[in-house]
Amino acid sequence: MMTMGNRLFPGDLKKTPIHITICGATCPCSYCLLFMIAQGKMFGKHQPVTLTLMDVENRIQRLKGIVMELEDSSFPLVTDFK
Repeated sequence: MMTMGNRLFPGDLKKTPIHITICGATCPCSYCLLFMIAQGKMFGKHQPVTLTLMDVENRIQRLKGIVMELEDSSFPLVTDFK
C-alpha cells in the first residue's frame, strides 16, 4: 500500500470493507464516533467501512441529516450507508 500523507491511492481500497452498525446514531457520542470511523481513526487509514445507522423512529429525520453530512464530506473509506 502506498500513501502520501492522508492521500489514498487506488490500491489502498482493495481491502474488503468491514460492516459497522451504530445503534442510537443520532446521540452526540455516536455522532462523534461516526466521523472518527469515517476518517480512519478507529480501524486505520486503509480500512474501508460500510456503515449501518440505526435509531428510534422519531429521530429518522436527524438520521437522514447525519447521512447527508457524511455523504457531503466524501470520506473515501466509507463505501456504503444502510
